[in-house]
Amino acid sequence: NLVNCDKNYYFDIYCGKANQAVPNSEIEIWFDISSSLRTVDYNKDPNFCGRRTFLDEVMKKCKSKVSYSIYNTSLKQGGEASSVCMAYGTNDEKRLISWMKDSKAKKLYIVTDIDEMSQEMRTFLDENGAKIIGDGTKAFTSLDLINYANELIKDCK
Repeated sequence: NLVNCDKNYYFDIYCGKANQAVPNSEIEIWFDISSSLRTVDYNKDPNFCGRRTFLDEVMKKCKSKVSYSIYNTSLKQGGEASSVCMAYGTNDEKRLISWMKDSKAKKLYIVTDIDEMSQEMRTFLDENGAKIIGDGTKAFTSLDLINYANELIKDCK
């Protein structure tokens, strides 16, 4: 009787999941934080990396139209922007595909590295009309990702 659960909150430590779903963003960006990202997006300062610079630029222009999450074996809502610079653990491809299927976003961007491009992932993306950039045919560096922020910003206007 001491806890007043508010149905407007998605999750509360005492109440658990509320009845309504997480509000959908127009654009979701999911950042891979598995250990393989250390080799392609490294910075001496663990709080800064190309992924964060990209995110900062997008958030500055798109504000509330964008939400972001981080993932390796689990998908977590992004908190502090520096969380996208982490690099530990491995990925679970089957879970990632399942999460993508469940996403309600109008546009979903996955920021990962070429190590995640298996035949099963390629087939899933092709079947769903995904636009793939940097698939191993042409290099796509963390600097290219930063510059790509301008393309993503067009989607939120």
